Amino acid sequence: MWAACPPAKEENATAVDIESLDFYAERRFVRALIEREGGSCFYCMREVRADTCALDHVVAQVTRADNSYRNVVVTCHDCNSNKQGHDGREFLRALYRKGMLSQEELIQRMHAIEQLEAGSLVPDIVRWPCE
Repeated sequence: MWAACPPAKEENATAVDIESLDFYAERRFVRALIEREGGSCFYCMREVRADTCALDHVVAQVTRADNSYRNVVVTCHDCNSNKQGHDGREFLRALYRKGMLSQEELIQRMHAIEQLEAGSLVPDIVRWPCE
């Protein structure tokens, strides 16, 4: 299903307000999110694929209802299941304590959360506009 979504034409790029898009519903932009994350789970950095990955809210929906690119990330199913409603930072610390992330990886992932919240990690919806 996802492989059939071709890259978009450049002229469509200016018509979209990325701040208003829902990145969680219907997995519409999963390929753009995977590309943003370098093909890896946002938390444990294991490889993920569009047809098997999960989407997660870094800040849980019960805390802040935000389906924007600033809060939705691609995860493996293990991380998605284990994180549940916990905060992303708290979950990263738990992965570090379990030895699943090195100190350098923990620092990198924490910085990635800061970048997400600041709006610096914008997914390329022009290249992957799947609907």
